[in-house]
Amino acid sequence: MASAAPITVSFGNYPGLGLGVGTTQTLTNIDATQQFEMLSLSGKYEITAAPNNELNLKDFSDNNVPRSVRFVRQDGGAFDVLGVTLRSGFGNILYTSDKGGSLDSSPLGPPPSFSGSEWQGVTAFTLTASQLFGESKFTSFSFGIPPTQPASVPEQMSLALLGLGLAGLGLAGTRRAA
Repeated sequence: MASAAPITVSFGNYPGLGLGVGTTQTLTNIDATQQFEMLSLSGKYEITAAPNNELNLKDFSDNNVPRSVRFVRQDGGAFDVLGVTLRSGFGNILYTSDKGGSLDSSPLGPPPSFSGSEWQGVTAFTLTASQLFGESKFTSFSFGIPPTQPASVPEQMSLALLGLGLAGLGLAGTRRAA
């Protein structure tokens, strides 16, 4: 499945400290063509403003409660996961998709690769940080919106031939009845 140009979702316009479970933040990409919802599933997160402009999945002394957020498109459509930009952090981060994708990654290692089909055409992308007293600071996420496929429309001649065939069958039926 081919993606359009990458859509970058960053956090410069959404400051809010310690947002908790069940909170939803609507995020718009830079050119305001797509909106994503970010839902807090467990633990807390904060979105910090300039100069860092980041999503921080941080253990706010919640006794090692995993911090987990899920991204979905606001219109419910599918998207491709292309990449994440992690500024800093420690502890492992688990990335999952609703199509069975699962990557366990460390901020100290190479960036995660979302190259398989389980990261394409997803409707939900979740990341979970579970390190005790840890924090993971993301500056942006890159998604791709698959191009829409045009509906196949039969050619006019095909429809005309089908109509003539049905008319012929109708005439043959009325001759048999007569």
